[in-house]
Amino acid sequence: MKERELVNCSCCGSEDYAHYPVDLNPWLPQDYTYSKCRACGFVYVNPRPTVEEVEEIYTAHTNPFDQEEYEGMEVERPTLERMVRRLKKVQPQGRLLDVGSGRGDFLKIAHDHGYEVQGSDLSTAESPYPEVPIFQGFLKDANFKSKSFDIIVTRNTLEHIFDPNEDLQEINRLLKPGGLLYVKVPHRKYEEGWRCRAFFGFKSLYTPPVHLNHFDTFTLKRILQRNGFEFVSWESEKPSKSANKVKNMILSAGYGAIDIAKRVSFGHAFPKPVLCVLVRKVREAHLNVAVESILEPTQQPAKTQRQRIEDPQTV
Repeated sequence: MKERELVNCSCCGSEDYAHYPVDLNPWLPQDYTYSKCRACGFVYVNPRPTVEEVEEIYTAHTNPFDQEEYEGMEVERPTLERMVRRLKKVQPQGRLLDVGSGRGDFLKIAHDHGYEVQGSDLSTAESPYPEVPIFQGFLKDANFKSKSFDIIVTRNTLEHIFDPNEDLQEINRLLKPGGLLYVKVPHRKYEEGWRCRAFFGFKSLYTPPVHLNHFDTFTLKRILQRNGFEFVSWESEKPSKSANKVKNMILSAGYGAIDIAKRVSFGHAFPKPVLCVLVRKVREAHLNVAVESILEPTQQPAKTQRQRIEDPQTV
């Protein structure tokens, strides 16, 4: 039997959590269970696999996400170009770190737009871009200099990490005061139920032990706040094109409507099939801060279950 470890809520630190039923797809391992924090609503795999088990998954040479066949540069380029243009409006130049950089496609484009770039990834696959340096290993082991980056990007990474606070603390250390952090993670409300079926065609997108953490708008903002970041804006990323032309037409129409809703609401209320957020470093990360100082009064941990107040931007 594999070793498991019970953990508290990563989002707010509360010890008050309950079992959360998840209907896993039949081809996935069925020996993982989930908890939902009664204080803030964060959903996560609990008990956890060990850190060593998670590390083994992402250091395998066979990781398909590192291969050119998986969303190659020409497929991803429009999405990545749009991201860089957005970042340049806020921070037009400087040193940029991509945590979970994979092959380095995003860094290649950022480099071509004038940023000084650096990557970090657990994969041992070689990058096809000699001008893009990538540290292979855990971010904390890279020993980058404190306050040395103007922008840090982490896309599709925090959902995989045993303790996301560990990486967020290190990211905080590496960012200059006022530096920008761009985060992209799956949106829990689109990983199950009718939204999941409508947008992705599956009953569930929970994939243990690959994804360990499941964020919504409320819990993502809370964990970022807990680690010294201040909300700037919700962003949107159009998915890369696929070989299916009909699917591309549907996605193009859907995300076009999302962009319209984003503009009309001035970025405050629009559907978020994935969560993309821009935040700014406003203080050093100190996780020994009491949970009560992070949560709203109505979200204080309690011995009995309470309803949490939903963030007004949870669509």
